[in-house]
Amino acid sequence: MSKRRFNPGKRLTFFFIFFSISFFALGVWQIERGQAKSKILSAYEKAGDELPNKLSSGSFKWQRVVTKGYFDANNQVLLDNVINKGIAGYKVLTPLISEDTKKLLLVDRGWLPAGNDRGKLPKLDISKDEVKIFGSQGHKRTIPGSGSGLTGAQFTGPGCCSMIHQRPLPTLRYRS
Repeated sequence: MSKRRFNPGKRLTFFFIFFSISFFALGVWQIERGQAKSKILSAYEKAGDELPNKLSSGSFKWQRVVTKGYFDANNQVLLDNVINKGIAGYKVLTPLISEDTKKLLLVDRGWLPAGNDRGKLPKLDISKDEVKIFGSQGHKRTIPGSGSGLTGAQFTGPGCCSMIHQRPLPTLRYRS
């Protein structure tokens, strides 16, 4: 029997030490990231259990809020190529002028199927009456003239549109 001695060399030793430290650091980072996500989810769930407050500039992220305003039917946007249950369609985004904050909110009013002719946009009729929106405070936007966003929004109360092919910043979510 030959007596061979294990002698990995400097390069192989450096390689294993470097990647061992790197993988350990990445593991610690993932654990910290998971803890941060847990905090975010618990804040989201806690906010969902509270009663809605009037929308204001002091509303915080995921806070349940309520606001009144008017839809701007002339500036609706259809977000193209949104798939719902395997069917292509449009996400309907409509600006709402909030009476509480006097700012513009973008309301996600849901999804519509695209139909056979993509050249013909669906007809979207909106009442010019005041609406009341319930939702959760979303992300603050950097679009000029825009205000706070709401997610999971609903409205109560009693056009023309453009089409875009790219997802915009977070919006209000509308349920009928």
